[in-house]
Amino acid sequence: MIPFWSWWGWLHTVPAAPLIPSDFDVLAVDLITTEPISIDTGLIGGTPPILSSDSAPDQIGAIATSGSREVAVFTFGEVVLDHDVTVTGERPLVILSHGDLRLSAAIDAAAVDRVPGAGGYYGGRCNTNDGDGFGPGAGLGLIQANGNGAGGGGAFGGDG
Repeated sequence: MIPFWSWWGWLHTVPAAPLIPSDFDVLAVDLITTEPISIDTGLIGGTPPILSSDSAPDQIGAIATSGSREVAVFTFGEVVLDHDVTVTGERPLVILSHGDLRLSAAIDAAAVDRVPGAGGYYGGRCNTNDGDGFGPGAGLGLIQANGNGAGGGGAFGGDG
């Protein structure tokens, strides 16, 4: 368990283990974005993670285990994210760099309706107030037009 301070100041732990860049194959010398990119972290136990853009070939990421979770790992020599990144899929996203990592763009791992963001969990059933959502947050159901609860967004340093 890795302790970290949450925004409300209490000490929490997340079931995760550090990932070392040298333990993974480098996909490319650099990831320097010249346009928005999308990353699909794939399905747990299923599809591989894929990084794609309009002008470059797709990059297939690695799958690793951190704590008890499958995570999608993309490793580069240097990372410069100057354009927005959209993240979908079930696995949490890990971007590793052997050198500098500069982030000056938005990373959107938001939930869409009941479908969770990357690394998030499905929301609870609507019309319940018992916290029957999935994952460690076990969120309450939020009424949606389709009768389902809203999914959880991705999270930084832990489960969504």
